Amino acid sequence: TLERLCSIYPDAAVASYYLKEIKRHLDDPTKTEKPLLTYFYRLPQKERELRCRALIAVGNADKEESFIFAERLRKDGYFSWCFDEMDGMEQDLQYLGVVTAEYARQDGFLREVLLDCEVKDALKVEMIRLLYLRNEYQALGIVVCNIYKELELLPVEIGEIKRKEFLEGYAKTASRFCLINETYAKKLCRQTQKLYDKIEELEAWELCQNENDIACALYFLADMRDLGKNVEKVALTFEANGENVLKLIEICKTKTKE
Repeated sequence: TLERLCSIYPDAAVASYYLKEIKRHLDDPTKTEKPLLTYFYRLPQKERELRCRALIAVGNADKEESFIFAERLRKDGYFSWCFDEMDGMEQDLQYLGVVTAEYARQDGFLREVLLDCEVKDALKVEMIRLLYLRNEYQALGIVVCNIYKELELLPVEIGEIKRKEFLEGYAKTASRFCLINETYAKKLCRQTQKLYDKIEELEAWELCQNENDIACALYFLADMRDLGKNVEKVALTFEANGENVLKLIEICKTKTKE
């Protein structure tokens, strides 16, 4: 039964684990205990903890080592297991798998998840946000609300001062709204670079302490309308400081010095 299941569903990581354990037991019953198959579709707690520690170790390794380590885990089904445990209902485990896969550049796996109609849209939005933070051009497909969309992730050209805050603000707005309307992408990219240039020109870095303020300001500068045009209300959604958001918007509209 397990062999048939794994043939039909190659990503059935939990079934694959028990199939291997049963075969090991049958090969040598004296050395390997018979696995206990429970009613619940999940791995034994000890094996689960082992896999979680392995995934966390990948996230703590340097970039080069993490890729090599993650490749091995992927082949052993660790990443697919994150989306199979308890019939794919373990959201914290899915998040761990996605964050680890992104850090270790397991892009093939990430693209598969983005196309999986059974994965929650909220997790996919978070995945897109993480990919935007790379600040690299990418073209990918994604299924949201059971609708297939093609998405272009555009990098922004900004300097090193407050780079982290700007990239996080850009990623937060882009991941939320470019999925809704693809026309936002170019405008948002352009306005992010324009705002950064204005801040740099006026040396107004004190306004860029919070990525949420930057994200909210970019929403208005890119002329997005999905949350309305009331700065105070939209700022609450972004958990931003409305007063600071207005200052950022005004700075972006000031004329360039001669």
